[in-house]
Amino acid sequence: MMEGNNEIEKEGKELEISFTAMDSLLCRCCRSVPAEYLKNLDQIKKILIRLSRSLPFKLIILSGYRCLRHNARVGGEKDSPHRKGLAVDIYCPKPKERFLLIKQMILVGIQRIIIYEEMPSVIHFDLDENKPRPFFALKSKEKGYV
Repeated sequence: MMEGNNEIEKEGKELEISFTAMDSLLCRCCRSVPAEYLKNLDQIKKILIRLSRSLPFKLIILSGYRCLRHNARVGGEKDSPHRKGLAVDIYCPKPKERFLLIKQMILVGIQRIIIYEEMPSVIHFDLDENKPRPFFALKSKEKGYV
């Protein structure tokens, strides 16, 4: 059975979510996050829990905080909100589930959502107030935001 941080209650039933609280939000290459960004990741975690409560499928987290090296390796923008622990990428391969996920993101108040043209199964959201909001876009390596 999963431990306390890995489960949430939904109408008296345990709903397992496929991320281990903060662990899945740590940098994938160095498994760390600077202390000054922990508060940001906590905000992201709370939103992920709210989303998971309202969805009939598990969330699969691909990326949360990224260190400078990891961000460069994956082709992230230099001022990426991932670098400050303000962003998350969720893998959602089924079209109907992507629709439900985006709908719930909007309902919980997320105002910045990006889908990558080269990876349409990856949904990005961030809380970076220095970026345009509200904002919903397709991002293409060739064309930028469309």
